[in-house]
Amino acid sequence: MWNTGTGKEIKVMEGHTGYVMSATFSPDGKTMASASDDKMVHVWDTATGKEIMVMEGHTGRVISVAFAPDGKTMASASGTQRATFSPDGKTMASASDDTTVHVWDTATGKEIMVMEGHTSRVISVAFAPDGKTMASASGDATVRMWNTATGKEIMVMMGHTGYVMSATFSPDGKTMASASDDKMVHVWDTATGKEIMVMEGHTGRVISVAFAPDGKTMASASGTQRCVCGTQPREKKSRSWRDTLAM
Repeated sequence: MWNTGTGKEIKVMEGHTGYVMSATFSPDGKTMASASDDKMVHVWDTATGKEIMVMEGHTGRVISVAFAPDGKTMASASGTQRATFSPDGKTMASASDDTTVHVWDTATGKEIMVMEGHTSRVISVAFAPDGKTMASASGDATVRMWNTATGKEIMVMMGHTGYVMSATFSPDGKTMASASDDKMVHVWDTATGKEIMVMEGHTGRVISVAFAPDGKTMASASGTQRCVCGTQPREKKSRSWRDTLAM
C-alpha cells in the first residue's frame, strides 16, 4: 500500500505463494482483497495490513476480484479473464476465453444472458456508470458496447491493431478509454462510437487504463513497468492528458 500524497510505501501484505494478479478495495476502504496464482483470495485489514481471511475454492489461478457496491459480497474470476459488478450490484458480468460475455443475477447466481460477437477471447468487461450499457475488450482488437437490458450489441469500436487488454468508462459515461497490445490508449465517444484521440508514449503493451474520479486525468499501466499519466495524442499538438481531457 502506498500514500498517494507522498508516494511512500505504507505497508506490505504478505501471505500469497504465487503471483498476485489483482487487488481491490472494498467500497468503504476498510478492507482489501487480492487474487493470486496460488488459487486463493486473501482479504486484508487496510488499517493494520493484517490478513482477515483466506478464501479457497478455485482450482486454477485467480485472475481478478471485485466487491459488490454494498461491500457485502465479492466475486473472483478464475478461468475467465475478468468479472465485475453492475453499479447497482444486482448483476455481474464475466469476460471469457470462449469469446463471450456472461451476465449473472447476483441474488440467485443464475445466468441471465450471454453476449456474443467477439471473434477472440474477451479480456475485460466494464459497466457504464448508469448500468445501461457495458463495454467488452477483446483479443480481436475491438471494443464492443452492449445493451445490458437486451444483451444486444450496440456498436463496435475499431482502431487498435493488437489485443485490447482493458476498457473503462469515464465517470460521466460520455467517453471510454481502451488499452492495447499495440502500445496505445484510445479514447472513444460512447454516444457515437467514434474515436476522439489516440494517446502515445508507452514502449510496450498497455495493460490497463483508469480515469481519475473527476474525469480530467487518466493513468495507463504498461508491461514495460511504466505508469504514464501524461503524453500526447496522435495528430494533435503536444498537451498533457489533463489538458486534452479537460477540453
